[in-house]
Amino acid sequence: MPKNEVSFEDLKLEVDNVKVIYCQNTVRQSLRKALRGQAKRKMLHMKPEATVDEIMSELNDKFGNVASIDTMLSKFLMAEQEQNETISEWGLPIEELLLHVTRKTRLDEHEQKDMLRKRF
Repeated sequence: MPKNEVSFEDLKLEVDNVKVIYCQNTVRQSLRKALRGQAKRKMLHMKPEATVDEIMSELNDKFGNVASIDTMLSKFLMAEQEQNETISEWGLPIEELLLHVTRKTRLDEHEQKDMLRKRF
């Protein structure tokens, strides 16, 4: 991934966070300005009054993680720390995997923390 780009999963998380703080129009305009490349072209084919949720749904269909819950959970459970990795270098991808599983399964915060605690 080029240095100045973010993954779609990171974009979804950021959009979810700013939707709580800002009004729909502000988030929509910021999203339109932030997108580049294929994502920008995909969005340009949508109606101008499309909501943030509609835009994100379209982008998710094209760029979202298609891995099954079982696949992601398996990666989470099978991940092993390499000898030259610090706990931080190893732990962040593990937490990201769990975040993806949580989004697809609606695990509550307690279950998520319990899974991380068992993993570490």
